[in-house]
Amino acid sequence: MAARTQSSECFVFDIFQSKNEPLTFAEIVEISSLPPLEAEKVLQRLESEQKICLKKDSEATLYVLNVPDDKTKQTAKPKTPASFRVRPALTARSSSKLRQPFKSPLQSKQQNMLAEEKPTLSDEILSLEAKLEILDREIEELSQEYSEEELQQHIDKLHEYNEIKDVGQLLIGKLAEIDGTTTKDMYKEFGLNLED
Repeated sequence: MAARTQSSECFVFDIFQSKNEPLTFAEIVEISSLPPLEAEKVLQRLESEQKICLKKDSEATLYVLNVPDDKTKQTAKPKTPASFRVRPALTARSSSKLRQPFKSPLQSKQQNMLAEEKPTLSDEILSLEAKLEILDREIEELSQEYSEEELQQHIDKLHEYNEIKDVGQLLIGKLAEIDGTTTKDMYKEFGLNLED
């Protein structure tokens, strides 16, 4: 856990060095992809180590890289192999690519998968409108083939059939009870199918 905390601190500190500008808490959380509570703890540790400082603006609270006065007054020294290893020397470059936050390919794949899984609201509206159009066409086709009166007669006949069937099953059940056999045996005796 301590190693992870240490790496989080280094990562956030590197963000400050690469950006080299004041950042809000929301920007730090977004760039680092750390959970807000962990980012807050990391910022507190960096502030206690005096690597960063807190500046309160009228609009927001900003976190700034803490640069000692003697570093700002330094003149450019010729670089030696040992000075290449010093990280602050890397941030002195003005290349915009060095100032960009690290973009993990894993995160972009996950975001693409989420974007594919969640259709946008306009896509969802379009698909629902297409389904509605299909259902309207089906209703129109059915209304041309059948009239409502025919359908109602058919429904009434189905109700009547079901009531007669229920009475028949009740009678077969009573006969099976009287004979002391099962309903299945009674179906076989009368030549009926069990699925009927």
